[in-house]
Amino acid sequence: YVHLGDAELAVADFNNSVKYDKDNYDLYLEIYKQLDDLGFREYALQFVNMALQINGNSVKDNLSKGRLYMLLEQNDQAEPYLKKAADRGSEEATIYLCQIYQSSGRIDEASGLLQKFVQSESADPAVIGEIGDMTYASGDYQAALVYYQTGLSLESIGNVQQLIRGEIACYEQLDMWDEAKNALAQYVAKYPN
Repeated sequence: YVHLGDAELAVADFNNSVKYDKDNYDLYLEIYKQLDDLGFREYALQFVNMALQINGNSVKDNLSKGRLYMLLEQNDQAEPYLKKAADRGSEEATIYLCQIYQSSGRIDEASGLLQKFVQSESADPAVIGEIGDMTYASGDYQAALVYYQTGLSLESIGNVQQLIRGEIACYEQLDMWDEAKNALAQYVAKYPN
């Protein structure tokens, strides 16, 4: 029904779906996305609010509630949930926390969290590259540069090209032309094709 543009029938159908799986955050998020993508944000937000009523304190519960509050643009409510999930090992929660810190101008906290993540056994250059890409897209080129350089400092890196390209783009945005030229020369030497 949602693809036919009939929001009321779609909502009725979605309400039926959640009756059978009331504690499934992913279901609520998927319903939110479908309704919001088609311009039914008011209805979509109803499902976010329903999901926030789920009780639980697992990593998934905290991560999901944090994400839901971020959808509502209530980062102050999202932060404690994401901190709990990140403290219990959720890389995804770490990414969202970095986004919250960045969007509120708390770059030092974002960098500190990233450094803690990098020093952990689960440090993943792909995750760090993703954080760098999100930071770059938000226009904070200095912070993005730190993320790319941090990713490049790790031992086992599968996304070197992404990280170096990001580093070069940051240098260019920051008018650091000599650094951009040197990074580009290294990139071309390493990846001539």
